[in-house]
Amino acid sequence: MSSAGRTATAATKVFRTTIKPSSDDVEDFPYPYVVPGRSVVTKFVDFAADPSVMTTGEAATVGLLVLISGRGWRKVGASEIRTDVVSSPDAYISYSNDPAHWPTGQFDKARSALVSVRSRITPTE
Repeated sequence: MSSAGRTATAATKVFRTTIKPSSDDVEDFPYPYVVPGRSVVTKFVDFAADPSVMTTGEAATVGLLVLISGRGWRKVGASEIRTDVVSSPDAYISYSNDPAHWPTGQFDKARSALVSVRSRITPTE
């Protein structure tokens, strides 16, 4: 994951059973699994994200890598996550990546929330 010149690996912490995590919602710890040909396996993954990358005030870019047996790690996709519009960081809310769906004043609310979030981050460097 990267944002505003900061880059960090967001390793898989656990697999969840639902998209809204709770303390008892742990399907399993990360493990390799086989996806049979022409099939789909759905996993809700909880990543260990570096708060210094998530709180730059800019959108974050996330790349997904998978380990393919005998061929090593391969990038299979990338997406932008609009961490710059999160205005209620203590509540579970999904945010649209589409500016057409943002309420008026979303960036102002997010900037105020970001000040509070940054004050709670313990530097790791």
